[in-house]
Amino acid sequence: MNRVPALGVVALLGALAPAIPAAETTSSSPTNFVPLFPGDRLEGWQVSDWSDVAKPPKLAGAKWSLRDGVLEGRNTSTWIYSKRSYGDFVLRFEGKLTVGGNSGIGLRFPDEGDPAYRGMEIQFVDGEVYYHTGNWKGYRPEQLTGSIYDEIPAKQAMKPAGQWNAFEITCRKSQVTVVLNGHKVLDVDLSKETKARQKRGPALAQRPRNGHIGFQNLGGTVTFRHLAIAVMDNLDSKD
Repeated sequence: MNRVPALGVVALLGALAPAIPAAETTSSSPTNFVPLFPGDRLEGWQVSDWSDVAKPPKLAGAKWSLRDGVLEGRNTSTWIYSKRSYGDFVLRFEGKLTVGGNSGIGLRFPDEGDPAYRGMEIQFVDGEVYYHTGNWKGYRPEQLTGSIYDEIPAKQAMKPAGQWNAFEITCRKSQVTVVLNGHKVLDVDLSKETKARQKRGPALAQRPRNGHIGFQNLGGTVTFRHLAIAVMDNLDSKD
């Protein structure tokens, strides 16, 4: 979610971001993963600009491409999102950004309103531009990669622009966990987050436990591959 301009780069990451935790495995994850885009098809997905947080999305043209299992958004301010709704799941993929790139992963968001504020967005931004800065100019830790955008900050384990970053995002009832490049960077019980940290949406405890999955691009090029999902047995989903 792009909310600030790109800033100059200085080597201050160690002073500004929480320490990266030791590498962790996720042995409790399910094993029944299936491709999120089987057969290189975009059927069941649509693209929107979501230009107004209070109104339904405006459907956009073909701003995203899919080839050989690689999803790419180039120079577009849009979301590509599932028509299907998901509740409890584990989402795995790898993503990379161009320099200054800004993206996000939408989780459990409804048909109307900005996905970041009506559902959740896991932030994904270029680390060199946004992390290594001594002048934040309002850019907060909860707006960095792995964070629940504008709500819960994540520890930092992001690789530089142009390199692949491995994500595993788990949504199980009220628990949301993000593992980035083998490090658990976020582990939150949404039911305990009863106070919103901003004015654009309700507290996390009040947000849906079921909704769309989406991928965002707000500048440059964002690329995703190895996109797979495992739906858990207690999922209440609909097509």
